[in-house]
Amino acid sequence: SRNALLDVSFLNANTGVAVGHSGAFRTDDGGLTWNALPIPMIPNREGTDKAHGWYGVRMVSKDEIWALGHYHPGGIGQTRLVRSLDGGQTWKDVLDGKVGNAARLHFPTPTDRWVICAAETSFHSTDSGETWQPVAWGGYMRILDVVFPPDKDKPQSETGYAVGHLMPWKPDGCVLKTEDGGVKWQAL
Repeated sequence: SRNALLDVSFLNANTGVAVGHSGAFRTDDGGLTWNALPIPMIPNREGTDKAHGWYGVRMVSKDEIWALGHYHPGGIGQTRLVRSLDGGQTWKDVLDGKVGNAARLHFPTPTDRWVICAAETSFHSTDSGETWQPVAWGGYMRILDVVFPPDKDKPQSETGYAVGHLMPWKPDGCVLKTEDGGVKWQAL
């Protein structure tokens, strides 16, 4: 049985992966059947309990899958970013012990990777996840999503937007913009 599913990513019309509170599931027939993948559990802060809380998934190829999740309420040590290179049969931790408060995965190009971690440090890679840089949003805010709209004149857009809200837990929304591929962000 599947509890709440929170994200889905399709490689093409037939092949996709969905994740949520009961783990990860893969389809290779356009969603007619879904098979559970052996994705790891996420430990709580004390390490005494484990659960599935996968909030983001991106399928890059038939073999490469990324998933981001956390054990509520999240935080460093309760969040996992994992990558599979064999279609979801085995998984390896990425940025182990560095990610917290899973929010979103965004992969705008074949080599560009964004790991959005709400109020914790988010990370950006320009080499398919081999190396990572922390993202400096420019203030204390909870970033929940990022997007780089396509640019018809360039293969990779340098202009992007991030959304979230100011901290600590203020209802004031915020929108940030970058024009250099995410190196510097400014509030709008």
